[in-house]
Amino acid sequence: MGTGAGDRDMGWGPGTETGIRNRGWDWEPGPELGPEMGTGAGIGNLGWDQGWGRGPGTGTRNQNRDLEQGTGNGGPGMGTGAGARGWETRNQDWDQELGRGPGPGIGSRTGIRNRDWERGPGAGTGTSTGDRDRDRDREPGLGSGTEDRTGDRDRDQDREPGAGSRTCDRDREPGPGSARQARSHAPLRSAPSLYWSRCRSRPVPEPPPRSAPLRARRHLALPARRRPRSRGAAVTAPPGRAPSRSVPAMAEPPRRPRELFLAGLAAAYLAAFVSLYLQLPGLYGRDGILPLRRALRPGGRGLRALLGAEPTLLWLSPRAGLAAERGAELLCLLGAAAALCALLSAALRDCLLLAAMHAAYLSLCRVGQVFLYFQWDSLLLEAGFLGVLVAPLRLFRWRSAAWRAHDGVTFWLVRWLLFRLMFASGVVKLTSRCPTWWGLTALTYHYETQCIPTPAAWFAHQLPVWFQKLSVVATYVIEIAVPLLFFAPIRRLRLFAFYCQVLLQVLIILTGNYNFFNALTIVLAFSLLDEEHVAYWLGRSKKKHAGSWPPSLLAFLSTLLELAAYALLLYWSVQHFGLEIDWEKKVLESKVAFTYHEFTQWLRTVTLPLVGVGFLSLSWEILSALYRCISVRGCFWKLWALLQWAVFATAAVGVFAVSLVPFTYIDYESNGKLWPGIHHMFNAVERFQVVNSYGLFRRMTGVGGRPEVVLEGSYDKQTWTEIEFMYKPGNVSAAPPLVAPHQPRLDWQMWFAALGHHSSSPWFASFVYRLLQGKKDVIRLVQLDEAKYPFSAQPPTYIRAQLYKYWFTGSTETGEGATRWWRRQHVQEFFPTVSLGDPTLESLLAQHGLKDKAPPKRPATTFLPWLLESIRRLSLPFSGPAVLWSLYLGAASAALLRALARRPRGGAPPARHKGPKRGDPVDRGGGEKNGQALADAAGSGPPPLRPPWGQIPVPTGPPPPCSPIPGWRWAQPRAGTPGTPQKGADEPGSLWKCFSGSP
Repeated sequence: MGTGAGDRDMGWGPGTETGIRNRGWDWEPGPELGPEMGTGAGIGNLGWDQGWGRGPGTGTRNQNRDLEQGTGNGGPGMGTGAGARGWETRNQDWDQELGRGPGPGIGSRTGIRNRDWERGPGAGTGTSTGDRDRDRDREPGLGSGTEDRTGDRDRDQDREPGAGSRTCDRDREPGPGSARQARSHAPLRSAPSLYWSRCRSRPVPEPPPRSAPLRARRHLALPARRRPRSRGAAVTAPPGRAPSRSVPAMAEPPRRPRELFLAGLAAAYLAAFVSLYLQLPGLYGRDGILPLRRALRPGGRGLRALLGAEPTLLWLSPRAGLAAERGAELLCLLGAAAALCALLSAALRDCLLLAAMHAAYLSLCRVGQVFLYFQWDSLLLEAGFLGVLVAPLRLFRWRSAAWRAHDGVTFWLVRWLLFRLMFASGVVKLTSRCPTWWGLTALTYHYETQCIPTPAAWFAHQLPVWFQKLSVVATYVIEIAVPLLFFAPIRRLRLFAFYCQVLLQVLIILTGNYNFFNALTIVLAFSLLDEEHVAYWLGRSKKKHAGSWPPSLLAFLSTLLELAAYALLLYWSVQHFGLEIDWEKKVLESKVAFTYHEFTQWLRTVTLPLVGVGFLSLSWEILSALYRCISVRGCFWKLWALLQWAVFATAAVGVFAVSLVPFTYIDYESNGKLWPGIHHMFNAVERFQVVNSYGLFRRMTGVGGRPEVVLEGSYDKQTWTEIEFMYKPGNVSAAPPLVAPHQPRLDWQMWFAALGHHSSSPWFASFVYRLLQGKKDVIRLVQLDEAKYPFSAQPPTYIRAQLYKYWFTGSTETGEGATRWWRRQHVQEFFPTVSLGDPTLESLLAQHGLKDKAPPKRPATTFLPWLLESIRRLSLPFSGPAVLWSLYLGAASAALLRALARRPRGGAPPARHKGPKRGDPVDRGGGEKNGQALADAAGSGPPPLRPPWGQIPVPTGPPPPCSPIPGWRWAQPRAGTPGTPQKGADEPGSLWKCFSGSP
């Protein structure tokens, strides 16, 4: 004969006991027993370890997180059996082991307390115990009793059902209950527990006599705090009200990975826009190397025809009274501002804002000519387009839900992009027939021949050859074999693939300045994560209980498949790369154990099956999203969810189909087998760069030495002075710089120009021409500090370019070479000696259409041109890395301050209070103020609850060292004989009370 409540362990009647209330983050109930017929009064814990032992003794409490365990000895007391209760050990830290508190008396139980986030259940005899799950991702607790059973309470959305518990909250499954009477939606609470746990909240009503009907007891239901509903959580509607829309909790949706992806995408956009803005005048200005007016020639066509020919918003610049370069600056500033806002606020990571950033960067790339023809620009455009599909619509619905039923479909496209990027990058290294990649010696040249190495590249270059070869093998495994695990159904395999990709990208970041490219690749890899793993990063995950033994068949098969995947990966690596230990030399030898013909046959065999694997994985996501949409409650919301599912599923299938064309470029025979309609679709969207082909480091350049172009200027053709760049190698004694995430686009093109004849780089003649003219905007691309530019006072009369070969110095060099980073050797002349009016220079400029006359500069008479010019003047003294890292540090500081502001005063982590169920009564009145102790209930209603206070000893001794509530202190109890109730001891004021003041 007992009733249970959905929120507390509580019952009235013989054989039941009141539950222990845990008011902190993750507490477990302690062992208590009442003296009458097995009924005991529960003691409420207000702080992390604030409780009173049964009997006249008090326990030692540990008040801080990182203290050692305390013990409390209770003397003999009523209802605890013969003899002392025994000692109880409490663990106060988050990561400590269990404490035990056995009681030897009859009717007593042993309670196991675990103060960590993942706790074990308490076990008892004669009374029932129930472990309460106060947060997500916990296992149910066990309770055994002779009369009434209380079960687990799932206090959050995605938990397993508890035994003997009635479901009163969201997303819970009913458990087998043993209560024989109807239970109310709101919990019944005992007076002592309520007094100790809610001394600040609200008055305490008194229960009616035990003979009163259940309806009278329902009148005592107290509301819990409201919590915000999360999107996709199933909601149990109250009686008499239609259920609202809901999505069944199949698997917890990856909300946090999606937010990480959107935040990382905003950070990449910020780097791209800011870096390009600082270089715009020198690259595309009216006196720049490649002025934008060359790419924006309307020719008398209308706006619609212009947008059809070249989709860029810069066609609108003349309509806004701006020159083309000023329009490009405006797009960069607006894009950078939008990216910074999205990086700072999750509410602004909206699909409309991401669409604006994508349109702005696409407009710049379409007219950026050779300086924006990099693969990372294409990757950012494609990732930005997917971000528009993935991001929610928040601007018009500020408090809209964070996850939609179909979001898993669009988020899967990010994983598919990552797969195409990595798999193609690994395959092209072998299809190019580069001897260094086939000989596993590519990394012995890579560190010194890459565009802009870092200081760490010099140290990596000194590693032994066998280790460099092994590194190439690891690169092949990570780029070709591991991406197949992206679509594995086993979670741990996907996490293994994620960390492999992150490891590779971090090593590249440490040894090379590749702007935002590698960071963006890590951002794409967030699609391999799940909600639980990101919560583990943030310290909000709960460790799982030890699994039952023997394990289930599904768990056994999953572990077996995982081990088989690792074993197959290791066998494939050893078999195809001839990994063998040379015990005499104590090295690990490696070599390619297959031929080019065998590899191309394998590639032709697996290309289309990989497309099938991707299609099956996408189909699973689509069907899962369809199930969620069908399970939505309410006819209107079901139709609305199905409509959204149809739209986004069609878009995902379309993007997947179009991406097959660039993906199958790795094998042209497979490309020819695609349906012709897919090729037509790709040709229709190719100019928008929705999908692209990738293949990084196809061939290793600089095998015989790193080619480098060195510019020299002179006034008399006799004395030549080198023009040193800020970032690219030049001075042999200068250390390699750290530039990322900024990309000096002129330095990068100088690296490409050195690989061939100067006629292959038409922009180089324009660059020399601008230096002869002494254009300040172009000079700032070479040296920001005019003092380091040798011709800052007067432009040089003559300029020529020489070709050198550069090598890293060795670690064993001594003398003068020991202080240098580079050694070099002159090869030949790269560009002839020219001056202004030189026929050779004039013919080159005319040949490539670079000898046009600049239009007159428009005066900044209106507000917008004046504002753009003012911002430009402010940015002139600062370099790209300095501006970018200042913005990133500012965003990180703002995020840190926001996180600190959310923490309660006193430094204690906030308790995770759960909100009310729908239909629960809500407390509309004010609770207590200024620490006033709970007193009699005001107004009409049931009389106040008067528990048997005489059965509980009054605490003695000094007050606790600190209050569990920040900003409160403990007040002395009424004087009296220790352990003996005095007159008025049955009132709340006879116990310790907390009042406002200093702790």
